[in-house]
Amino acid sequence: MDSDSDSDDSADRNGNTGSNGNNTSPGSTDLADATLALSKEEMEQRRIAEGFTSLKWLNTNSTPKTNEEIREIQMSTWKSSVYGHFEHKPKIIIHTKSGKKMYIFKCQKPGKLHRRTIERARNHTTTTNLRKHEQRCTGTTTKPLLKYSRKLLRLKLAQWCAKRRWPFALVNDDEFEEIMQILWTDVELPSSKTISCNIKEFKLETDKNVCKFLQVYALH
Repeated sequence: MDSDSDSDDSADRNGNTGSNGNNTSPGSTDLADATLALSKEEMEQRRIAEGFTSLKWLNTNSTPKTNEEIREIQMSTWKSSVYGHFEHKPKIIIHTKSGKKMYIFKCQKPGKLHRRTIERARNHTTTTNLRKHEQRCTGTTTKPLLKYSRKLLRLKLAQWCAKRRWPFALVNDDEFEEIMQILWTDVELPSSKTISCNIKEFKLETDKNVCKFLQVYALH
């Protein structure tokens, strides 16, 4: 009996609260969990480090949520009707070398001409490519198709080089010509000198139009 009493007293002195020797207080687990939660500043730093676009992609202890959980969070914010043209959940793929996460949207319409896929980076939210596919797929595209002609090609190439600041010598590249021939077998590309002359003509015509506009504006 004495030995049992000594054992109990020793347990009490060591802070044990039960006969099983477990000295964990009822609220210690909650306290431990609370200490894992980070401040907003620390969470923001972790979000940036992970390359995430939202703090919702992180757990309270700053560990990343699973790819599936992040997808569900994003899908809850997708309000555009264009998503209804594709299967409900986009497939998640991870590029082997870069580790970049991508979503693969698959068209729901049956047939070889429709069951195409559109790839989009997980961090992106734009629906431009999805919308373009939907319009082509359903035949509702509002942009008229252009018919090939040498004159139209020359004008479009000049506009392209001027607007995007491409070098005029681009049209001299063999690879560029091969790409054009894929689209139209008998294509005839203008020379870089022709492109340069066309852009100068655009400039002169634009200057005239601006002068006319300013003259009319000054009268008012």
